[in-house]
Amino acid sequence: MNATRHPRHDEIVAAIRANSLVGRGTCSPVDECFTDDELVEQFGWVPWSLGRRRSVVQATAAAKRYHRTNRAFGDDIRNA
Repeated sequence: MNATRHPRHDEIVAAIRANSLVGRGTCSPVDECFTDDELVEQFGWVPWSLGRRRSVVQATAAAKRYHRTNRAFGDDIRNA
């Protein structure tokens, strides 16, 4: 493991990649568009705080919220 990387980094990536809604093979934008490092950057940090990390459960929940929001946005565009 990279010495500058927080230990939770790999746990967050593994949990998100294994999730049945947003993980590998789901065709979710979370699966298709984010590298492992981008997953942690996008979902592993608490917004509006300086350096506060999310737990693995919180990061996975944030990824699922992103997926649902992205899907709702696409549905709105298709229905317009």
